[in-house]
Amino acid sequence: MSCRQTTGRENDAIIYDRQDKPFRPLPQHDRQLAAMRPLPFGLAPETLSLQPAGARESKMPDTEPKIRKSLISGRELFVCDNLIDQMMVQQVGNLARTLPYFRKEKSRPGVPGLAAVSEIPAERIAVDPFLGSLRQAVERLLPDERFSDQRAYVNCSVYGDSYYLHRDSEPGEQHVTALYYANLEWQPDWGGETIYYNDEEDAELAITPRPGRLVIARGAILHRGNVPSRSCYEQRYTLAYKLNSVGGTSLSAR
Repeated sequence: MSCRQTTGRENDAIIYDRQDKPFRPLPQHDRQLAAMRPLPFGLAPETLSLQPAGARESKMPDTEPKIRKSLISGRELFVCDNLIDQMMVQQVGNLARTLPYFRKEKSRPGVPGLAAVSEIPAERIAVDPFLGSLRQAVERLLPDERFSDQRAYVNCSVYGDSYYLHRDSEPGEQHVTALYYANLEWQPDWGGETIYYNDEEDAELAITPRPGRLVIARGAILHRGNVPSRSCYEQRYTLAYKLNSVGGTSLSAR
């Protein structure tokens, strides 16, 4: 049994409940990913911008790469804009709309496992050009560490869904999550911000799901994704790529 969010578009994502068959990539998945170009990344980690994460774009969009660094309870977080080639942004956004999603994910133990997710098969992670670009970004921003793949998947949420406060790793661990906002259009009134909290559970940073934006953060930072507001008739897509830190030093480890 499947349900479709009604938005008037025939290629909207289909969300399945947990009783349906396991995830199987669609036939066009490999063709589209193979066509993606590696990320042209020539930006040094110290190249930072103080541009507010939720700032509105002007009539002439700024395409200059920008990275804004924050520390939350001593843990690093980078908000990265204009790092992803626009052709790749378009391809990933189109692909996210075609994937099948299953309501089985939960933010943390003890809460309902009703979040819709599309798992990226483990054998695809190491060879996928787009995920390779995200990993390259992580390695450039955290050059003193080595990383191994943990998991990658795409979340899909609609108005009425619920996400919960959680960490992606234990407080003492240095693992990293690269969170990519895959929608091709997003309006401020649609909500959907990702909220990052300090260890006292006070909100410190709200990040707008701007199309093509990438957030690289320590998995130990408390956070919660917000679902679309009532005025939004679109699904909210995020790709989460989790990496284990397997060596080296970091600011939060010192």
